[in-house]
Amino acid sequence: MLAAFDELDESSDGVEVVETTQAAERWWHAGDSKAVGISALFHLLFLLGMAFCVIPILVGGDEILIEALLGDEADEGELESLEITQSLEPEQEMLDSDFVDPEPSEIPDPAIEFPLEPKEEIVPEAPAVAVESGGAPAEAKTIESAVDGVTGEILGELEKGDLLVVWLLDASHSLVDDRKRVAARLEPFFDSIRERLREKSDANELRNAVVSFGANIKQRVPPTPFGDRIVKAVENLPIDESGKENVFSAIARCTVNYRKSWRDKAVMIVVWTDETGDDGDLLEKTIDLCAAQKVKVSVVGPSSVLGADTGLHAYVDPKSKKFHLLPVDRGPDSARPERLQLGYWFLPRLPGRRGESAITPSWYGGPDLKGVASGFSPYTLTRLARESGGSYTIFDREEDRGPFSAERLRAYAPSYGTLSEYNTMISSHPLRAAVMAAVAETEGAKLGQPETVLFVKRNAARPEEVVRPYMTPAQFASQLKVSRRVYQQRAERMARVVERALQEVSLEGDPSRPLTALFEQETSPRWRAWYQLTRGRLLAASVRLEEYQLALDAFAEPGFLREETNHLVMKPQLRMRSSQKFQARAKEAEQLLMECAEEHANTPWAYLADREMTHGLGLTAQQVILRLVRGRPGSRPSFSKLPKF
Repeated sequence: MLAAFDELDESSDGVEVVETTQAAERWWHAGDSKAVGISALFHLLFLLGMAFCVIPILVGGDEILIEALLGDEADEGELESLEITQSLEPEQEMLDSDFVDPEPSEIPDPAIEFPLEPKEEIVPEAPAVAVESGGAPAEAKTIESAVDGVTGEILGELEKGDLLVVWLLDASHSLVDDRKRVAARLEPFFDSIRERLREKSDANELRNAVVSFGANIKQRVPPTPFGDRIVKAVENLPIDESGKENVFSAIARCTVNYRKSWRDKAVMIVVWTDETGDDGDLLEKTIDLCAAQKVKVSVVGPSSVLGADTGLHAYVDPKSKKFHLLPVDRGPDSARPERLQLGYWFLPRLPGRRGESAITPSWYGGPDLKGVASGFSPYTLTRLARESGGSYTIFDREEDRGPFSAERLRAYAPSYGTLSEYNTMISSHPLRAAVMAAVAETEGAKLGQPETVLFVKRNAARPEEVVRPYMTPAQFASQLKVSRRVYQQRAERMARVVERALQEVSLEGDPSRPLTALFEQETSPRWRAWYQLTRGRLLAASVRLEEYQLALDAFAEPGFLREETNHLVMKPQLRMRSSQKFQARAKEAEQLLMECAEEHANTPWAYLADREMTHGLGLTAQQVILRLVRGRPGSRPSFSKLPKF
């Protein structure tokens, strides 16, 4: 049963900065326990000895400079991989001796070079889409036009009879400015309603209520005919600092409570949010409840991310005036995520001169494109709006909008049926079932890029930022000998997962045999794109992992390390050293990804395919000399407390 509105104080939690460091894997073998214990003790003492050699340098406030780059350079000009930390020239680059989480504005995000320029038919100024109850797309370019769409819908309902509108507002920090603009646009609307009542004594009655949701659900204004109270409540809504978004609980609570007091009359809930919520498991129950109580739900909300839950939101701190990209829940676009959980290797190329960088646009979703905008509305809220007879209007702020045209994406739209209907659709199409089986193999497998800058410490929130510990050449050689096998075992584990996933999109489980016949029979552009992207990326990943392991093998060859080397960086190159089997895989991967980028130009799938092709599939190692300069500490930027969205 749903209780009455809670009147609880809103909680306020600080933003936690979590740093994750994977421990080295331990590989135990059966045998004499005493021998194992002696071996473990020996290695522990050895590692402690190494630590005592390195730690005093790390905490001593000294500066590390890149003195020289040794060996052959990659054939793709990938020297920039050494400059990512602070975007300075090699002879200037300076690393903090202690690792801190810097403010994003102190070290800008790496820029993305977008090779896929939107075609002329795309209108970047108006990428927002309104998905109406009938399924026809429209556009909402501004907050004002989004409000006008909702008020037009209200007027249409008001013509039919008395109406109660519940303004259900996301109370998060990110919507403060939007709510003020919504309030300003509502004021003339309520003035027009008041004028109508003066002119027409038998006009139908309109009442409005305001409810906020976050961690708690609170009624701010009870049903009232006075529009000025609604405007003030919307404009001055208290902020919920919790970062929680219990939107479906709030919709269900409003449905039950207001139906009791507004019997046999129309009830419409208008949800204004920039996230999809934390309680999507209540979707079907909420749909059933709204249907039973005859309550219509219309939503103004964000576009979704493609095949994932979390995207990025552009935020300017009002105190520091600095720009941040913060995570927000904005997906997925379909009933089940249809995208591989497979990270990209290496950072996107930096444009312009060496050392320059710019902020990645929020719609791109970070270097891995994990939060790339889909151009569609989120599945859960869209399904609720459609089933209740309401509408879903996508409104993204200009800085969060992707460059995708509603008309271009029309043929790629996902299904908004039930999960059961979705699963039936998948099982009745073998190619789609194969893609989803491959996706399932990668779920939770942590298939990110293996470490290519050896022995560094990474910023968990911003992996492109690294701290390189100083070692003497002898210490580095010893550490490489101990750790090389651990790196190789991790790569082998990842390769096994990739191979299993690749078998799912192969004929009779043979990775050398694509599902050509099934692909030719597939008529859906969405699923043609998913197959090309999924198989192409898996083939590319298998090649990269093979090249990675071959590079690690080369580290153990006599004479590989130069006497003065005390740092290694693995970089991409076009040349490959792997066998003919993997050479053939690389060729097919390139063909599939190029076809995906061309056939599905100006869609998110094209960007995902092109990102995989940014770098060659081969690997080479750059040997580096790091020089320690005593008594010259680097700067230690601080980070500010940011809101939870």
